[in-house]
Amino acid sequence: MRALLLLSSLAVSACAQSTPLLTITPPARAAVKRGQTVTAKVGVRVTPGFHVNSNAPLDEYLIPLRLTWQPAPLELKSVEFPPAKHEKSDFSPKPIAVFDGVFEITSKFTVPSNAPIGAGFIPGKLRYQGCNATTCFPPKTIDVRFSYDLQ
Repeated sequence: MRALLLLSSLAVSACAQSTPLLTITPPARAAVKRGQTVTAKVGVRVTPGFHVNSNAPLDEYLIPLRLTWQPAPLELKSVEFPPAKHEKSDFSPKPIAVFDGVFEITSKFTVPSNAPIGAGFIPGKLRYQGCNATTCFPPKTIDVRFSYDLQ
C-alpha cells in the first residue's frame, strides 16, 4: 500500500511538472500618447488543484509571485496584485497567502514626453512557485510582453 501511495504521489508530481501550473494572457495592445498613463493587465490562470504563493508571502522562505518589467521606454508606476487568499496548509502552523484560479495583475505606466513615436513593446517576466496541498515545485519564470502604439 505504501508503495502504491508513493507511486501515485510521484505520478502526480511528474504530471504537474510537465503540465504548466500557471498560464498567462498577455496585456492587450494599447494606443498611447506622450504624458498619458496606461494600464496593462496580465491575466493569470492557475491550474485547478494548485496555487502560487502571493506577492507578499507570510513566511520568508516562500517564493513570492513577482511581475517585473524592463524600465524603458515607458516608466513603470505600479504593479498591483489582487488580495491573497489565506489558507491553512499541513506544512505551516499559520495560514499561507496564495493565489489560485483566475486573476489579473495590473501594471500602470507613464509615457514620457520623449518616448519614441510608433509601435513598441516592453518585455517583462512573471516569476512564480506553484504548489499543491503537499508539494511545492521549483520556481519558474514566464516571459510577458506589453505591446503599444505611441501616437
